[in-house]
Amino acid sequence: LSATEKFIPYLEQMVETYEANIGLLGIVPVLIKSGGSVDQYILDEARKEFGDDLLNSTIKLRERIKRFDVQGITEEDTHDKEALKLFNNLTMELIERVEG
Repeated sequence: LSATEKFIPYLEQMVETYEANIGLLGIVPVLIKSGGSVDQYILDEARKEFGDDLLNSTIKLRERIKRFDVQGITEEDTHDKEALKLFNNLTMELIERVEG
C-alpha cells in the first residue's frame, strides 16, 4: 500500500515534467498471504483508497513462485499449476482492461 502511495505521485510527476504518455492500467496486490489478517486489512484499505484501480487478481505469497526464479517455470505438478493460475488470472484481467 505504501509503495503504491509513493509510486503514483512519481508517475504523475513524469507526466507533468516530461509530458510522458503514461496511464495506470491497475494496481496488482502482491505477496498476499492467504488468510492473513494483516494482508486482508491492507487489501481492504487499498480498495477504499484506490477503488477500481486495484485489480481483483492477486499474486499470493507462495514458495513455488520463488522457486521459479531458481529452477525455472515448470508445469510439473499441481503446485506449479496453481501458482501459474495466479498469473494467468492477472493476465486475463489486464487484457480485459486494455480491451474494455
